[in-house]
Amino acid sequence: MREIRSDSGTPQSASSRDQMLDHAGPALARQRPQDAERIAREVLRDEPRHLRALQILGYALVTQGRGAEAVAPLETARRNKDDPETDVALAMALRQAGRLDDALNRLKRTTKRHPRYAPAFRELGSLLFTLERFAEAVAAL
Repeated sequence: MREIRSDSGTPQSASSRDQMLDHAGPALARQRPQDAERIAREVLRDEPRHLRALQILGYALVTQGRGAEAVAPLETARRNKDDPETDVALAMALRQAGRLDDALNRLKRTTKRHPRYAPAFRELGSLLFTLERFAEAVAAL
């Protein structure tokens, strides 16, 4: 089993890493994205392609309005897993980064691939409304 080191420098097992990440979700839910970011970065320091840590890092950065920084980890996570939640988070990051066309394309693909995932339609409708494409926004919503 691969070990990672905590902030204190002590080795941690993969199960300890998973336990660390288990605290990141509640941190996001309690509006503490900085804590979730710190936890995810700690895991990624030793395992840069850890899928769950990449997702959590991306979510934490988007929550903080740091979409441009969130794009890279979310794109990496997206390449490793076809997941509508990650797709929507990536679209939100692209939107925050000012890449509206990329966000729109991502959301259109996501709604086609995952027609039952309502948050993708909500984000698509919101983006279309922002772009003043009201009829399309209504249709998406």
